[in-house]
Amino acid sequence: MVQSFSASQLNTFLQCPYAWQMIYLHKIKTPKTENLFYGSSVHFGLEQFYRGHDPITSIEDYIRNDPKKERPRGIDIEKLVSEGKATMEEYLKNGPYLEPDMIEERKVVDLENPKTHELLPLPFTCKIDLHTQNNLIVDFKTTSGTGLKQDDLNRNQGLLYYLANRALYGKPPNGFLQVSLVKRKKPKIVPLTIQYSVDEEVWVWNLAKKVLDMIATGEYKTARPMVKSFYPCFVKDMCPFHKSL
Repeated sequence: MVQSFSASQLNTFLQCPYAWQMIYLHKIKTPKTENLFYGSSVHFGLEQFYRGHDPITSIEDYIRNDPKKERPRGIDIEKLVSEGKATMEEYLKNGPYLEPDMIEERKVVDLENPKTHELLPLPFTCKIDLHTQNNLIVDFKTTSGTGLKQDDLNRNQGLLYYLANRALYGKPPNGFLQVSLVKRKKPKIVPLTIQYSVDEEVWVWNLAKKVLDMIATGEYKTARPMVKSFYPCFVKDMCPFHKSL
């Protein structure tokens, strides 16, 4: 059984409990799509930028050298390099510069209900893209959409990070900054600052508690998908719920 949980685990369970079983219990490796690989390369470029390195050469090196061996076969590497470099150039020109306090550090914390102070039964593991010196949580997203709104799954992640911030710093953050790097012929950087209420934090804590209880009691074996998502099921080819879709 799992020893901790993450925002990705929670969202995978909500989208498809069967996929959650395959990935987190049976450890089935799911290949990255081109979009996911591109997103990883952008995250790496921005991480290197905030560590004082050149993001343009960093993203090119990541795409060409594939350090984690997760680049999909058959993709146009030159096209992806060109798009990645253009995105980093646009960020240098028009993206927000944020004074980092913590960069891509993995943390394991106990999440507390901010009203009842009850702890979740499993620790929460997260790797926040950036935490700023003025107590902002920053999350970088690559998208082909507008970047002007936050979908439900990203909202779950943002709220869990709010709770994690309470555990790490003894208080909620001053806001959640979603920075969308919009993938177009001319890339666009769209910062979106979101403030969550304590009631919303309690809501996601209760949601996590419900899912963890379902895992503990074995209900995941018969549970059906609870939310619809734009993203396809990670194990669509074998999934009893999504195979025919």
